[in-house]
Amino acid sequence: MLKTHKTSRPDLSQIINLHDLEPIAKKVLTPKAYAYYSSAADQEFCKNRNISDWSLIHLRPRILRNVKSLINLQIKILGFNSNLPFFIAPVALANLIHKDGEKALVKVAAKIGVIYIMSSNASCTPEEISSIIEPNQILFYQLYVNKDRNETVKLLKRVERLRFKAIVLTVDAPVPGKRTRDERFAVNDESNLQSNSVAKNLSGYQDESLNWNDLSWLKNQTNLPIILKGIQTPEDFIYAHSIGFKNLYISNHGGRQIDDVSSTIEILLEIKKTCIKAFNECEVLLDGGIRDGSAVLKALALGVKAVGLGRAPMYGLMWGQEGVEKVLEIVKDELSINLRLLGETSVNGLKAEHVRIIFFFFFLILSNHNTELYQVEVLMMVCLLYVGQHSSIGEVV
Repeated sequence: MLKTHKTSRPDLSQIINLHDLEPIAKKVLTPKAYAYYSSAADQEFCKNRNISDWSLIHLRPRILRNVKSLINLQIKILGFNSNLPFFIAPVALANLIHKDGEKALVKVAAKIGVIYIMSSNASCTPEEISSIIEPNQILFYQLYVNKDRNETVKLLKRVERLRFKAIVLTVDAPVPGKRTRDERFAVNDESNLQSNSVAKNLSGYQDESLNWNDLSWLKNQTNLPIILKGIQTPEDFIYAHSIGFKNLYISNHGGRQIDDVSSTIEILLEIKKTCIKAFNECEVLLDGGIRDGSAVLKALALGVKAVGLGRAPMYGLMWGQEGVEKVLEIVKDELSINLRLLGETSVNGLKAEHVRIIFFFFFLILSNHNTELYQVEVLMMVCLLYVGQHSSIGEVV
């Protein structure tokens, strides 16, 4: 439950972009809440790469294109209308930040017209959320398969009855990652010397034995479409596509599972390089490091249908419903401005020609996928770092 904040929040008008949020969260949230939401696996390299690697994709603006007409940011996700090309990704225990928790997130999603994905580890029940859903609102439900499969079947029937429209099956977390800061808080929590990290407390019911063969069983338990969340390699993307999954969600769990994995934008580029046919036949979602409207544009230009916002809306909860709304409006405004500056007025007109992939990632796309590639990638990154520090070159392409 929410505890007293250590320090007062600044006025919401002072929040200019999403990068403003985490430093404030560190001061305002309880140590337990901040450790849980901000932490990632081990040294948190992956979490940081998720954010920084978007800067390796440059936008290519076209000029004199007449962008006076109204901006169109609307898309469809699984055939459902969304006013914006992003959604609120599943994050657990929202009441660690605000007493209204997930209910505030749902209300903002309805007001703005975006999809909300409810976490299996939410701080309220699906019934409580269903009771406040607007008539035409679209909600998905994120699922971890329970060790007791009967419990999973019961849950699927509940959420189907409660008007959720799709199941988002998380497949990248058979066990919790080693979240060092979260664990360190648990060790130093003098109020409960026996406490585990929040992540470990949440994960005890998950089925570590879940495998590809179980997916046909899962499909038979629900009439809802299933999205596989946690795709991180072309091999798994291709196999998922081959067994009939056409809704695939690229995610590395916000860097919270394995630290030494690629950023989601690098995963996206590798998948497009390796299996473009399967990619074009799927509806692809992505999350990881989205901190501004430019990152949204880049993902859409590279073929992603919509992106997920996780930590940012949660930090917005420091101000309750109004704060979450502010977070989404910031991204919407950045998206609208940069879309026009690109020479477009509709997100549906975005294509690969709207982005430039700088040398390191460009090399990844053109190279064959073999053992030597990884050695050369390291050399390329070293070269980029050297050029960035020792040259007057403005842009490496």
